[in-house]
Amino acid sequence: QAVLDGANYIGVGPIFPSRTKDFDQLAGLDFARAVAAEISLPAFAIGGIHAGNLPEVLRAGMERCAVSAAIINSAEPACAVEQMRKLLCRH
Repeated sequence: QAVLDGANYIGVGPIFPSRTKDFDQLAGLDFARAVAAEISLPAFAIGGIHAGNLPEVLRAGMERCAVSAAIINSAEPACAVEQMRKLLCRH
């Protein structure tokens, strides 16, 4: 519906369980694959994404992500950001 309403970008998720929010349901990687295949708008994967599962998100066709807990809960936030940046840039 967001696409039809003229959105400039969309959030896709939650992909995984999150440490910052509780969700009744997860959209999951299958939904991310469907969006990547069918929607041309910039799409940001959200929900429980961190460096350990980001490769799965990228393989699902997503090229962007929004994260918070992966950074703010890290003992070394700058390192967490750099690790995720490298994964995104390699993709």
